[in-house]
Amino acid sequence: MMVIMQSGRPNTKAAAKEASHERIVAVAARAIRQTGYDGTGVADIMKEAGLTHGGFYA
Repeated sequence: MMVIMQSGRPNTKAAAKEASHERIVAVAARAIRQTGYDGTGVADIMKEAGLTHGGFYA
């Protein structure tokens, strides 16, 4: 039997990624409602969310 010990620290990287995801989804939904699907781009969404364009793909 193998015992795996966990450090007890919260996974802050995963929490930050989840928060970014939630922010992107919220901003994207608002942008699509305002300008339509064809009028919304990744660059616009990421700028409004305060994140880098590359962060969308991370």
